[in-house]
Amino acid sequence: MIELNQQLALAADRQLVDYVKSQDTKYALHEFNYWVHKLNSTDAPLYKPKDKLTLHTIVYTLEGVQLADLVEDITIGGQNELRCLNFILPSMHHGENVEVLVPWYMAYGPQGNDF
Repeated sequence: MIELNQQLALAADRQLVDYVKSQDTKYALHEFNYWVHKLNSTDAPLYKPKDKLTLHTIVYTLEGVQLADLVEDITIGGQNELRCLNFILPSMHHGENVEVLVPWYMAYGPQGNDF
């Protein structure tokens, strides 16, 4: 089962790389293996662990099918529905908007969720 999950994760990574290469939008690969395109930048401070904020997240497949539209109050580093938020948010400045491409295993973990 572990080997199957590893194979699926590698396939997801390859699919994201192919998707990024096919886009006109410039994405940057983050050290934690997700892709980011900043829609706007600010000079505000970076988010810190334990910061509280209201987050609007829209989840799409690579084919453009919308899976979720979530508005939630979260705490950075807390038990957030999208696991990857604990990696993504501390690299963002207050007020920034980003488009993030995240493989399923980073977004929802190996067990998945209702999406």
